[in-house]
Amino acid sequence: MIKYLKCTYKIVREKLYNYPVLKKEIEEQLKDLEYTQAVFAKISTTQGHYSDPTARAVLSKEKILQSKNYKWVETIDTVIEILKKEHRGKYNLLILKYFQNVRTNEAINELKIDIDTFRKWDNDIIDLVLLIAVQKHLINVVE
Repeated sequence: MIKYLKCTYKIVREKLYNYPVLKKEIEEQLKDLEYTQAVFAKISTTQGHYSDPTARAVLSKEKILQSKNYKWVETIDTVIEILKKEHRGKYNLLILKYFQNVRTNEAINELKIDIDTFRKWDNDIIDLVLLIAVQKHLINVVE
């Protein structure tokens, strides 16, 4: 069980570190889909055959929205909003450590906290992400 928990913490940390890239990829996919839909609509009307670009776009968008990467981005977005409202210090730690890759000592100095608080807040962040990830069926709970 402890080995499983360590593994899930590693998964969450990896998703947090990669969040900016994942979010950008999802945004680009959705943007490309909008562009493709507009181009396809123009092509299909000039070629004289029936096609439903809206239906294709809806199916493509649904595929993106059901992807695991999208669900991870959505999960981390939720955590960001919760921490921004409820605990500004943990929010700042999340931004510094995972999105700006600031070293531990620098983050401790900037946040004016000690190493124990840093570790506790970091674990609290991971726990919150895990809780929401379990709710979204991204991580399975071992009995």
